[in-house]
Amino acid sequence: MWVLAGGNSITSTNDVNSIEIGAQVNPTLNGDNKTRLFVSWTNDEYRTTGCYNLLCPGFVQVNNQIVLGSYFDPISSYGDKIQRMGKVFVWKESEDGN
Repeated sequence: MWVLAGGNSITSTNDVNSIEIGAQVNPTLNGDNKTRLFVSWTNDEYRTTGCYNLLCPGFVQVNNQIVLGSYFDPISSYGDKIQRMGKVFVWKESEDGN
């Protein structure tokens, strides 16, 4: 899932805020080839801010039932009779902006 807010055209001076959440394989970050849950974010078009998961300040996880960076086991594969799925929610807290 990719959520964007901010600039509305190529010439806009407004910074684009973005948060992405999904599943990916990233051997450089995780040291393996497992499919993992990730979050990536920026509040200035990745010029000076942005990060993966909880590796740096800026993103606040408010639920501890699912660990960001955790791997999926088992995973779905092309042609499997059973497909696995999950639900994710992303929102901004109105009181503190997290």
